[in-house]
Amino acid sequence: MLAVTASETVSVLQSNPDILTQCRDNIRAMRTQLDPRSDWVTCTSVPENPIMLLVLKGEVVEARNLSMVEQERLLQDCVDEALANGVLITRLKTTPLLNSIGPRDDGWQVQPALKVCVTSGLSKKDIEKAGVTIRHAITKVMTRKASIRSA
Repeated sequence: MLAVTASETVSVLQSNPDILTQCRDNIRAMRTQLDPRSDWVTCTSVPENPIMLLVLKGEVVEARNLSMVEQERLLQDCVDEALANGVLITRLKTTPLLNSIGPRDDGWQVQPALKVCVTSGLSKKDIEKAGVTIRHAITKVMTRKASIRSA
């Protein structure tokens, strides 16, 4: 089954190479809406990766003294807010390591993140609109949590 899927994927890409060009353009459009414009998150993924991982900026985590659990809650609120506005994103799901790989890995933890998947199936305008929606959802959650926390 996997071989058939891979074969069909290669066939589609060979017959329509513009799919990759469109995907790359959409990735750039989404990154432009999120990474340089957000005061709250930064993208840790390679610029060409269609799966973008957005983590809370270090200065935000430090200024608010956020634990891993609090970061996860904030990011889930961002997911919920984006969904309420018609854009589906998710949190990076992690499973704790039952046994660490080696002694140096004992204290290592995966940083909580939002996962945004970019597709070539949408127009650049739709991608830009989704990026704005995600950015506004993050800002709404982060400013709401700041006011609640300081009260």
